[in-house]
Amino acid sequence: MILQNNLVTSEAGFSEKIFEKGLSIYEVIRIFKGNPIFLKDNLLRLDNSLKKSNIDIHVEDLNLPDKLQHFIRLENMTEGNLKYVLHFTSGKPDEYIFQIPHAYPTSEDYKQGVPTLTYSAMRENPGVKYINTDLRTRTNRLIKQKQVYEVLLVDKEGYITEGKLTVSAASVDTMEEFVTAKDTVIVANREDAQIGAIQTGVQCVVVCMGTEVTDKVLELAKEKNCRIITTPYDTFTASRLICQAMPVSYIMATDTIVSFNETDFVDDVKEEMTKKRFRYFPVLNADNEFVGFISRRRILEFNKKQVILVDHNEVSQAVEGLEECEIMEIIDHHRIGSVETVSPVYFRNQPVGCTGTIVAQMYREKGIEITKEMAGLMCSAILSDTLMFRSPTCTPVDEQIARELAQIAGIDVEEHAKAMFRAGSDLSGKTPNEIFYMDYKKFNADTIDFGVGQITSMDQGELDDIKASILEYMDSVKEEQGLDYVFFMLTNILEETTHLLICGPEAEGVIERGFGVTPEDKVAILPGVMSRKKQMIPNLLNAFQQ
Repeated sequence: MILQNNLVTSEAGFSEKIFEKGLSIYEVIRIFKGNPIFLKDNLLRLDNSLKKSNIDIHVEDLNLPDKLQHFIRLENMTEGNLKYVLHFTSGKPDEYIFQIPHAYPTSEDYKQGVPTLTYSAMRENPGVKYINTDLRTRTNRLIKQKQVYEVLLVDKEGYITEGKLTVSAASVDTMEEFVTAKDTVIVANREDAQIGAIQTGVQCVVVCMGTEVTDKVLELAKEKNCRIITTPYDTFTASRLICQAMPVSYIMATDTIVSFNETDFVDDVKEEMTKKRFRYFPVLNADNEFVGFISRRRILEFNKKQVILVDHNEVSQAVEGLEECEIMEIIDHHRIGSVETVSPVYFRNQPVGCTGTIVAQMYREKGIEITKEMAGLMCSAILSDTLMFRSPTCTPVDEQIARELAQIAGIDVEEHAKAMFRAGSDLSGKTPNEIFYMDYKKFNADTIDFGVGQITSMDQGELDDIKASILEYMDSVKEEQGLDYVFFMLTNILEETTHLLICGPEAEGVIERGFGVTPEDKVAILPGVMSRKKQMIPNLLNAFQQ
């Protein structure tokens, strides 16, 4: 019986010669007591063959264990060898499962050793198990002529390239008849067999059954430049595992390795991975040392960063890369802007003077104690945003909560506010760039993009000193950010007046329409204007729409 694409097909007229056309990748699976053995190793080797052939098929998608069990049940098979073939001609490959002749060593063979041969031959791609009828014919002929169980393929230098190996040692007396220099020999726990193999000049001796190698054997191995490998497996299992091994050089790259550093950002790694077909990538530390692998599948499925927007709800004011994040909550007191979310979120927007007021309310609602340090921070934020309760945005709720927070923090509201404003308005030694971006936000009105910055001070002279340098710097900000207009508020807290610096085509007309004031030398004096949120932005938006 033959399973072709998991359907029963008659053996009549079937011949493995069909596999000579196209590419045929295969595995031979041993069945023992009605179950596949060493199947995990077979799947790993099949997966490697597919990858080295640049075939985009995942072994797990083939469901090979289920198909093998299906065949075994249909044939009521208890022991033997099954051959699995993926035959590629054009389009989707055909799958074949069928039995092939088999012969296993006897118990006596395992004790005395099973003879094998080495044969110098190289496939085009030695790391791939593909059907080569000509090579198989030659090795079968050698097996029959020399009466050995298996042939081990080696390259021109005598190194193992591929092939199956049952056991590579016989009795000491007959070993020289079939073991040659640079062979790999598998022996059990007999010291005489180990010494005999080394004296023959083999390149490697695999000692099985967890046998402890004596100093005598080790010294001889050093003298003969022979490698010794010990394994807890028996000779049969060891030989099967060796058959599935290949030189690291066949799959290892040295100068084209795509690797990442522990400190690389996920987004950068993800972008690079999309350009490559590898499944795993090495990760290096700061010393360029290997620390592990990262999976392509895992990184591409990496969850988005989760963020909460506080004191803003516009994309232009948010952190870079917000579109790649998952917005969880928005806590704000400004106008509703341009942020869009994939799914519903908790959105808390209250018409108060400071977001710190809202945060303090949330502390109370959740029954969380406010520490002295946190109370000081939130109180300072409210005093700053409300300009010590003088801003038109300030509400009775802001003042009430600020004074309650001041009690927790142990500070005097008026004295603390004055000290804070004095420190904040100290602009000595600061560059125009530093001053400009101390409090700066970008906005959008239909097709118009504009930015508004603000500095507050209790010293008008200090504000006048920076006026010329900020005006000059505003031109570069407009060009660099591609804005239509740039405005900057020089706000005197004590006088409750703002000197507005303007930059942009017909900016004078915008201010005249919005505030009824005619600027002089790119400066408009706006008495009573102190709030960017409640006074400046609404008037500008109205002016742009006129």
